[in-house]
Amino acid sequence: MLDINAWQEYLSSQAYQINEILPHLRTGIIQADGIWRRRHPTIGLLWVQQGKLNAKDEQDSVHLSEGLYLSTVQHPIMVQVPTDSDIAKILMYRLDFVALAQYHKFAIFNEQHLPFKIMPVDDGRICPLLQRLADLPDCPDDRQALLPLWHSELHYHLVRTLAGSRLCHQIFSNKNTQNLMQIVAYIQDNFCLPINFDTLAQKYGISRSVLYQKFKTLTGTSPLQYQKQLRLNCAKNLLIDKKLSIKETAYWVGYESISQFSREYKRYFGVNPKKGKESKGGGER
Repeated sequence: MLDINAWQEYLSSQAYQINEILPHLRTGIIQADGIWRRRHPTIGLLWVQQGKLNAKDEQDSVHLSEGLYLSTVQHPIMVQVPTDSDIAKILMYRLDFVALAQYHKFAIFNEQHLPFKIMPVDDGRICPLLQRLADLPDCPDDRQALLPLWHSELHYHLVRTLAGSRLCHQIFSNKNTQNLMQIVAYIQDNFCLPINFDTLAQKYGISRSVLYQKFKTLTGTSPLQYQKQLRLNCAKNLLIDKKLSIKETAYWVGYESISQFSREYKRYFGVNPKKGKESKGGGER
C-alpha cells in the first residue's frame, strides 16, 4: 500500500473501500463510476490485481492494466476507474526508504534523470511476496518471524529491477536525501523518546524547511506524525502480544499522559485502547 493518505479523499465515498493489513500494506476495491479523483503524492508499489486504472496530471496520462507498478509521484494527480472495468482491485505497498538504503548498492542501473512517474515493475518474485504479506496469518509469532524477512526481500528484489534502480539513483545521489534517511532511521530507533526535530535537522545538516518538505514527500507524513504512528503501532502490538496494561503501554512507547495516549490511539485506530485490547485486533486501522 501506498500510503493511505494518498487515498483519503476516497474514504468519504462508498465507491472506495480500503483495508490496512500491515503498516506498509493496504488493499482496496474501487467501484467504476467514471469519476476523476484527486490523489496525493506517494512513493511505493501499486499492484492492480483486477480491472483498470487511469491516471493523469497537467502534462501526462497513463492507463494501468493488471500488473505491478512503481509510483514515484511527487505532486497531486487525478485517478479514475473506467466504466468498462466494473471495479479495480488494488494492493498498495509503501516503500521503506531505510530498507532501500540498505540495498541500493545492488541496483543494476544508474541514470541521472528519472523519466517516469508510474513505471511497470518487471520481476515475477515481487507479486508473490506481496500476496504472502497480504495473507500473513494474524499470529504474533508468525508476524515477528516472517514480516521482517519478506519486507526485506521485497526491497532487495525491487532495487534489482530497472524501475527500482532508477528510484534508488534519484534518492541516494542527493546528499539531503541521504541525510534524511539517517533521520528516518534515528526516529525508528528512538521513537519512544522525546525528539527535537529542529535539533535533529541541524545535526544532519538539513534545514528545517527541507526536512519537513522532503520528509513528507518520502513518508507521506510529517516527522512528528511519523513518530506518533510508530508509537501507536508499537502500542497496539504491546496491548495484544505482551498483555501490558494501558498505563504501562502508554509509558512504554513514550507518552507521559494517559489521556493524550487514549485520544491519539482512538483517533488513529478508531477505537479506544481498552476496546482495542479486548478486540484482540487493536483497532481497524
